[in-house]
Amino acid sequence: MNDDVTLSAAAPPEDIHDVQLYDDALEISKDGQQNSKVYFSDFKNMSQKNVSYMSGSNMSTRTSFVHADKTTPSVSLKPAAHENQTITKTAPPTYRISGREHWTINELGRYNVSLFSPPPGETPKRRFPKAIIIGAGKCGTRALLEFLQMHPYVVAANSEVHFFDQDENFQKGFTYYKSKMPLSYSNQVTIEKTPSYIWSERAIHEIYKLNKNMKLILIIKDPVIRVISQAIRSSPDNPESTFIQEHEGTLRVSNESRTVDWGIYVKYIKLWLQVFPKSQLHILESRDFVTNPTLEIQRLEYYLGIPRMITEKNFYFNKSKGFYCMRPFHLKTIVCLSSGKGMPHPKINPILENLLYKYYRPHNEALFQLLGKRYDWKPKTR
Repeated sequence: MNDDVTLSAAAPPEDIHDVQLYDDALEISKDGQQNSKVYFSDFKNMSQKNVSYMSGSNMSTRTSFVHADKTTPSVSLKPAAHENQTITKTAPPTYRISGREHWTINELGRYNVSLFSPPPGETPKRRFPKAIIIGAGKCGTRALLEFLQMHPYVVAANSEVHFFDQDENFQKGFTYYKSKMPLSYSNQVTIEKTPSYIWSERAIHEIYKLNKNMKLILIIKDPVIRVISQAIRSSPDNPESTFIQEHEGTLRVSNESRTVDWGIYVKYIKLWLQVFPKSQLHILESRDFVTNPTLEIQRLEYYLGIPRMITEKNFYFNKSKGFYCMRPFHLKTIVCLSSGKGMPHPKINPILENLLYKYYRPHNEALFQLLGKRYDWKPKTR
């Protein structure tokens, strides 16, 4: 897949690096989707009458466009939503900025250049990802993504794309897929996160077709804790019915339950390793990540081939919440995930819990053998 195709009309103005942006207002919805109002009130060395802001609410990718040319009227470029649309290069030079783009783009000119510098004269554009967080759901993928994109060289899509695992999105084609990616520079790593890719056979083969060198990231946790968490979300009034059934007067784990099946990690990892080499699948364990995020992010820096920049100073342990919050490079404030993240693991009847551990034990052993390492997945002392 050719990653050089761009939705940008032309190169940026020569003085683009002199532009200073100041946000007068920014609203971000809680679920991570863009619901923003961004106003740019001051542009260094630019005439106010020649600068316009246009809301991106009716744009196919919901981006905001800021015209950065001093002489020509502002023109918006509407990115193609489908493969059969034609992209024409008839508009004047345009520099596109959205309130939900990565901080290295939104805060251009307002952070220390020692943190990050874009290639000289380069315009940020939408690119196919170089890495994908493929799962697993309910294992901490959101926290992983948020912690990762503190790094100036990691740029992530704002929401789960579900391109490879959902027919309605996949049939829109790869132009649509690229339109869901964030703006980035060529020296940055674009990442997207869709936790259900791990369970999708189509995702395996189509991602390989897109880029056989794709770097895959998988975070997993004790499958018993994962299945309980998923069951409570799916059936809050009767979560046990999701994974336990009665058979001839005896309680047993439901083999037919998709929620249960998704916790058999070894089954799905083996499918990915039939296509991708082991060196392209980085696996981390949720408890390790929660207790020592610095170490796990530093391991990912090495895996992704980006400069080692994240340290203990980028994290703050919030005692009241019981988990780590972020100290981003570009902010002077501490940023925590929403109150729904990092909650204590739900508890169930010990008898049912033991049934689940007994069910997963052989599958976990097969996983440990495959990975060459063990995780402390067993019932905790009560």
